[in-house]
Amino acid sequence: GDHHCRSVSMKDGTQNWAAEILPSTGRAWCGENRCLIPELGGRIAMVDLNSGAIDRVSPGLCPVDEEHQIGSIVSDDQLVCFATATSLAVFPSAD
Repeated sequence: GDHHCRSVSMKDGTQNWAAEILPSTGRAWCGENRCLIPELGGRIAMVDLNSGAIDRVSPGLCPVDEEHQIGSIVSDDQLVCFATATSLAVFPSAD
């Protein structure tokens, strides 16, 4: 849903866990063990894919007072890129 991230078993379709997220402002990026979800207010929700635990990265990619940031997270083997309508941040991949 719009406010949840879920893990579902590929074997039988049962839900492993569900984590509540803030409204998403763009496309998420998922790696082997974590998923990064851009949230309203410039925050990034880092979801542990094994447990569903969320660790929120402090605002910093976008101004906190802007309510309608639209963006995405994309990556390749070497870089993770966070993009909004007003900013672009690039970091080395840690996976």
